[in-house]
Amino acid sequence: MMGVAERPEPPIGLRRTCPAAPWWLRALSFVDRLYGGFAIARDELALSRLREDQWTAVVVERYEAAIGFYGGLNNERGFVEDEQALVDRWLPPPPGRVLVTAAGAGREVLALAAQGYDVAAFDPAEPLFDDLKRALALRGIDAPVALSSYEDFMHAVLGPGKVEGLGDVLRAAPYSAVLLGLNSFTHLRTPEVRVRLLEACRAICPSGPVLASFYLEHVPMSRVRARARSLFARLPGAQSVTPGDQVGIYGYEHAFEQEELRELAARSGYELAHLAPGFIPCAVFLPPNA
Repeated sequence: MMGVAERPEPPIGLRRTCPAAPWWLRALSFVDRLYGGFAIARDELALSRLREDQWTAVVVERYEAAIGFYGGLNNERGFVEDEQALVDRWLPPPPGRVLVTAAGAGREVLALAAQGYDVAAFDPAEPLFDDLKRALALRGIDAPVALSSYEDFMHAVLGPGKVEGLGDVLRAAPYSAVLLGLNSFTHLRTPEVRVRLLEACRAICPSGPVLASFYLEHVPMSRVRARARSLFARLPGAQSVTPGDQVGIYGYEHAFEQEELRELAARSGYELAHLAPGFIPCAVFLPPNA
């Protein structure tokens, strides 16, 4: 099994102290443990109550707040070693046409363009999208881009209804490959949405690979977390919470298992051709006979 097995949460630092510790240190350790319990309850309640659209809004807001990290110099770093190895092995050679989804401020888009690829992109976070447009203009790269979300993309490709804003991106199809922006696959709330995204990717890239990165490491399942999850699951209107669902720095995230990824691939008409649990866990979804 890929990922880290669920295990009891170990004491951290001075969270637990012995009687020999000064009274004030024991008191602060108690407050720390109490806060940890409230934080777990908060996260588990959020998982059980927030809908897909609400989590999407939270995630977008968190990434917008992190523009100082994702914009500017971050774009100059290009791919890390794990990502470049994935591109070298699985992408068709330049000048193939690659769609980068949830592209942020453009790190992956600029790295691919620098290697000779014909690129297109979209992202839902307006400050990051503005950075992307400026970065492309500064380098003289003429690429179709759109301020759009995964939901917009899925509706525009698969229906129902018409979605404005993605016209140039969709008119550039068919694509040679799709690169899901860094860890964006991990923020999709349900298996059904993950499958629908892969189906949309296959519709505009029928014979090429989909490259994805995500989380594999699970938040430990302590007794407190297990009890909170069980309790909140009984509340009226509770959302389904599955193993791997957790709350991180950017809101909702899902930590995958290998068999789970294989099932998602099969349900959406792909094969899981590659899974690498490196510094940035990556996978390749490949159409059969591609």
